[in-house]
Amino acid sequence: MQTFHRHAASAVAIFFACTILGGAARPAAAIPYTGTPDLKLTVDMVTAGSDKNGFDTKLLFAKMYGSRMPAEARRLQDMYGPLPVTNFFTLMNFTVADVLRMVKRDKVALPAADDPIVPEQLDSSLVAAGIVPSGHRAGRYDVGYMIERLISHPYHHELMMDLYRKYPAREVASFHTVLGQVVKDSVPRSMVRSSMMRSRQPAHMATPGAATAGPATPQPVQSSVQPSGPSPGPAASSQPR
Repeated sequence: MQTFHRHAASAVAIFFACTILGGAARPAAAIPYTGTPDLKLTVDMVTAGSDKNGFDTKLLFAKMYGSRMPAEARRLQDMYGPLPVTNFFTLMNFTVADVLRMVKRDKVALPAADDPIVPEQLDSSLVAAGIVPSGHRAGRYDVGYMIERLISHPYHHELMMDLYRKYPAREVASFHTVLGQVVKDSVPRSMVRSSMMRSRQPAHMATPGAATAGPATPQPVQSSVQPSGPSPGPAASSQPR
């Protein structure tokens, strides 16, 4: 059980870790979040999608939707078509493996996951994490902003560059779109609107976490538990092409 928790938690860097603006073309288009990433929420999410064999997006999808999963799968296929939905699961699994490599490389200290994971709380927390607090998109849900909050801006950027190196841009773009829809559909629309209203604040107030020192990254610790599992391949450069 301890081995499973280490693997699931270390996968921390994301399920959602790979999106930007729900369909934008490049990482630079994402609304930046420069505060401390919410690794606890990310660990909970990845743990919810893991079993003894590791992370699988289909397991997370089932946990988030429960008995509603078949209906949501049909809805997504009707909206986007079978291929984009299939690509969603493929690219999501890649992102978790890629961030697992980053977390292992940087020896990131990971918090413990909730036990048990409560799907309704997980779903609503993910939606709330994507609500932009200020600026021209204040009060709106934004997938890219959610990812920034889950894993930090630097990790988000590196992950996106790795995705573009491996997959065609059109597949990455459709993945973003489907991912954003999956998150928003997981809760009642009234809950999304409620989260949007709570997040609104006067324009003169700064965005939480907007520090002048630059984006925060998950901090490495020498004594942290090392993630298990295979690396997805050679580490890719985080520098833009």
